[in-house]
Amino acid sequence: MSPLGREYAHRAERLLERYPNAALTDLHRLDWMVTRDLARAHPESDKEALMRAIREGSPRIEERKRGHVYDYAERTTRYVLLDPDVERTRGEAVRSANRERDRWF
Repeated sequence: MSPLGREYAHRAERLLERYPNAALTDLHRLDWMVTRDLARAHPESDKEALMRAIREGSPRIEERKRGHVYDYAERTTRYVLLDPDVERTRGEAVRSANRERDRWF
């Protein structure tokens, strides 16, 4: 399991402990929330890394999304990356990295 997949599983576990009924009703929302949090916390992570984290860390994903896990992970990640807060956070991180790089060159 990748480091991002482990972090995904850890974050999902913490949310399920806090909201135990989510395990029965809305794991898709949990996937969106965790992926959004990871996308903001790790702006250097590309779409494929976030998709892999979903596939590795999402609770019971093989059971819930049998036959279309990859498509589900791709759709969820695509929507997360279009979220205005995620776009802003990731854009700020890129601008900051560019400023830091330019300082040295």
